[in-house]
Amino acid sequence: MENEIVKDFGKVTIPTKWEEVTLKQFEDIMKLTGGETKNIDVVSLLTILTGRDEDFINSLPADFVDKLMANLIFLNDTPRETTETASQIKVGKDFYHINFMEKLTFGEYVTVNELIKNDRFDYASMLAVLCRKEGEKFDSTFEAEHFKERKEMFEKQPVTSVLPLVGFFLQLYLISQKYSPDSLTEAKSQISQLVKSLETSLKNGDGKKRSLIWRIMTGRKLKKLNKAISRI
Repeated sequence: MENEIVKDFGKVTIPTKWEEVTLKQFEDIMKLTGGETKNIDVVSLLTILTGRDEDFINSLPADFVDKLMANLIFLNDTPRETTETASQIKVGKDFYHINFMEKLTFGEYVTVNELIKNDRFDYASMLAVLCRKEGEKFDSTFEAEHFKERKEMFEKQPVTSVLPLVGFFLQLYLISQKYSPDSLTEAKSQISQLVKSLETSLKNGDGKKRSLIWRIMTGRKLKKLNKAISRI
């Protein structure tokens, strides 16, 4: 009788709370869903959150996959810091600041605008441009010597630590859209539609179906941002 062959799938780690999700993983989840409400492919989601490829996930026993998915119930809740904004973050011994005392330089504006056009969920790159150490300037030297390293640094941070920066950046960016009045008008319209759509969703009682993305983008934050933009 042949010995039973038991597949050794090794140690698989998966987040059990938002504090364990990196900004990079959050970005990938947003790209997976398109930032919209729709069914999420389980294999793709587990690939993002375990760091294993699709072939590995597909080879796992079904009951083990069920156990992995049971750990992801926290995705139905709002990350703790999503309603707050912040202009700085401490990583290690260093502080990184988004300069809100001055308007965006033209170079910052053009670079961030191109980043958004290419990938609207690439928050790490946007923060690498705008969130810098005290006294650092965004120029060709910074791009060549620091940009890649900073992007990777932000990607590794817990999403709960970085989301306040993202919220602050979005406010700053929308204000900077005076370079393009049409873009600001469009942004106001899109935010208003999101607020109305979320309110309708909650009234109809289907909030749970939309929880992964819609509860991240809370109605309170959208209304607050919409109100701020309306004063511009």
